[in-house]
Amino acid sequence: MLSCQCVKNHDQPFFVCPSSQCYACINSCSGLLQFAILPIMIKRLDTRQLWLIMPSLMVTCASLMTLQQTASIHLIAASFLLMKAGEYSVRGVTTEMVYVSLDYESRFLGKEIIGVFVNRVGKSAVAIGLSAVAAYFGTQFDLHYLSIALAVGATAWLIVSWRLAGMLSETDTDNEVKSKTE
Repeated sequence: MLSCQCVKNHDQPFFVCPSSQCYACINSCSGLLQFAILPIMIKRLDTRQLWLIMPSLMVTCASLMTLQQTASIHLIAASFLLMKAGEYSVRGVTTEMVYVSLDYESRFLGKEIIGVFVNRVGKSAVAIGLSAVAAYFGTQFDLHYLSIALAVGATAWLIVSWRLAGMLSETDTDNEVKSKTE
């Protein structure tokens, strides 16, 4: 399914190799997305559709993992690659597009509040929650339940993104983004 191979050992997929080679593959995909694919997509798609890409990918991956009793390492690695490459490229572009219509002070304050409270505190809360679950259940915790929790979280993310994208009118987002980029 995923055919990134290590330079040193051609018999093992990239996720078995050192993390630097795994992140090299992720960064290559992210660079390709950011500099080749996304500029074309931005010109052809409504910006609201771009905001739904990452949650849609995660719902798809999480659903595939949930359908399997024990998710394959290939599927987990592909999900990780999609999430990280999407985070480094799609999320960065679409996040900046949200702030384009705001005045300078609101843009600066909004970026700081979201950067601190949403991104950092959210990631820390998830890490603490996963650590608590692992400490409470120990080795008895089945990874299938974790994939179900991932599917629920990704679906909630998609629903919220869908509703937020629906709140914006097409003319507001497209006209403001195009006027700022020209």
